[in-house]
Amino acid sequence: RKGTNALTVTWAVALDGSGTITGTVSDATWVAALNGDRAVFTKTNPCTLAGKYTFVLPGLPGDSFVPGGASYGTVSIDSNGVATLKGFLSDKTSAAQKGQLSKNGEWPLYIPLYSGKGSLLSWIGFTNRLNDDFHGLLNWSKPALATAKYYPLGFTTNESLVVGSRYAAPVGTNKILQITAGELTLSGGNLTQEYGNAFNLGPSSKVTNLGSNKMTLTFTTSSGLFKGSLTPTNAGAKAIAFNGAVLQKGTNAAGYFLGTNQSGTVSIQISP
Repeated sequence: RKGTNALTVTWAVALDGSGTITGTVSDATWVAALNGDRAVFTKTNPCTLAGKYTFVLPGLPGDSFVPGGASYGTVSIDSNGVATLKGFLSDKTSAAQKGQLSKNGEWPLYIPLYSGKGSLLSWIGFTNRLNDDFHGLLNWSKPALATAKYYPLGFTTNESLVVGSRYAAPVGTNKILQITAGELTLSGGNLTQEYGNAFNLGPSSKVTNLGSNKMTLTFTTSSGLFKGSLTPTNAGAKAIAFNGAVLQKGTNAAGYFLGTNQSGTVSIQISP
């Protein structure tokens, strides 16, 4: 490695039919384990997890040094078991990766960020649970960047739980979420108070605002993402733009909005 010491990598292919590779990487001071799985999915052995998904990575509300908004995005998996991620991080950064799923439904997620000086890192597991279809503990690191408008001091979030849900675009006049009365909430992100707004979700995913704040909310049914804005009734208040993703299995949605130098959370839930 230019300007530093070399790394030693060792690999061992398992010959027991398990289709795995194990090994280590080391600089003689530290040692990290390496694990790999054979890519087994083909046209004649298609991946049963193929389809569209949405995901949400919650932030840390109340912490001014770490994003408070929920990052979100989409994942598509083809019949060969290749997962394609497109993410929108709550420090106004984008993320993208293509990765191969193992035969056991494990996905090694690694996305270099900030010119290779930061990253997203996780093992994602696909499991049919009550409120999600995949999940994993994710580490997000960002270096200090003097030119960054949001979180220029950098940060590291350890083991934040990212969750994802299968996504099926509604057909005809069906709704993107199986709710009628909903509540949209904005919190954090340099706001002096939390704002909530009631709405109805009608046929074809059309939104009717029932709250005192001016609000727009539009769902993109082809992808499972949403966008909109909320203008508080306070005199002189400006519209707050937000974006996010639905989680159909959890019957909710989340995302983020941007304040002056922090991000806040937008959430959509069934009205109590």
